[in-house]
Amino acid sequence: MHRWLLLLPALFLLVASPAPAEVHVVTQQGISFNPQTVIIVEGDTVRWVWTAGSHTVTSGTGSGDPNQGALFDSPLTSGVPVFEYTFNTVGNYPYFCWPHEAFGMTGTVLVAAPTPTEPTTWGAIKKLYEDAPERN
Repeated sequence: MHRWLLLLPALFLLVASPAPAEVHVVTQQGISFNPQTVIIVEGDTVRWVWTAGSHTVTSGTGSGDPNQGALFDSPLTSGVPVFEYTFNTVGNYPYFCWPHEAFGMTGTVLVAAPTPTEPTTWGAIKKLYEDAPERN
């Protein structure tokens, strides 16, 4: 058997496996979100975590935004201490807290496209091929 045939399962795994999605945590602290700006990759999830008070996590620039709440609008309270949203489209996503937007309780999620991993992937495949024993 040719050594390249031995690499087919590894080749499939390297090419077919997307990078695992990450979860980014934003903590409510008083009347602010920390961090206020989160930079993530398409497919990642943002998890907002409550610490005290009564808040919301609402998509949009504020209560005057005609599209406010179109993507998400969740309480962030003792009854709902965690809210998560997965961002599947590249773009900038502002959000705010209904009761505290006038006090600046706002944030932004910046979603970037994933970076290509082909150079690393193909380099790893080449190394596997070079390291594989020759068989007939």
